[in-house]
Amino acid sequence: MSWSHSSVVTLPVAMADVWEVIATPEVLPAWNPAVSKLERQEKSGRRLVPGDRLDFVPQPPFMGAVHSATAPPAVVTEFRLERAFEWRQPQPGGGMTVRWDLEAVPAGTQITQTVTLTGLGARVFAETNGKPFAANFERNAHMILGLEDQAHAYRH
Repeated sequence: MSWSHSSVVTLPVAMADVWEVIATPEVLPAWNPAVSKLERQEKSGRRLVPGDRLDFVPQPPFMGAVHSATAPPAVVTEFRLERAFEWRQPQPGGGMTVRWDLEAVPAGTQITQTVTLTGLGARVFAETNGKPFAANFERNAHMILGLEDQAHAYRH
C-alpha cells in the first residue's frame, strides 16, 4: 500500500534564499504547522549529507508524544545543493518520505513538495502524518519568505 501527494508552488525569490530555509530542518516548524520539530541529531553547522539522522516530531502534541516515544530517527536520503532535499521517517511496516525539489523559473523559485507513505500502515499514517504534513503547502511555502536569517543562524 502507498499514499502520495505532490504540490508545486512558485515563490518570487532567488533559489539560494529558498534553499537556505528548505535545507535547514530546524526551521521547518516555522513554516509547516504540522511539524513540532525536525532537528539534526548531530549538532554541527555543516551541510546535511545522506545518512544524517533527524529527530522528527509531528503535531498535534498527543501524536508527537507517541511518535517521539516510539519512532526511530528520520534519515536524510538525498541532499543536492540548491536542488533537492529528501528524508525518510521509518514507520511500522513502511515509512514516510518527504522531498523538496527546487527549480529556478523566470518568476523566482519553483518548489515541488512530495510526501509519500509506503507499507502496511500507509493508509493510517497518511491520515495521522502524511495529509497534515502535505496540507496547505501553498500557504505554508509562502511562510518561507523572511525566514532566511533564522535558517542562517542555525548553520553558522
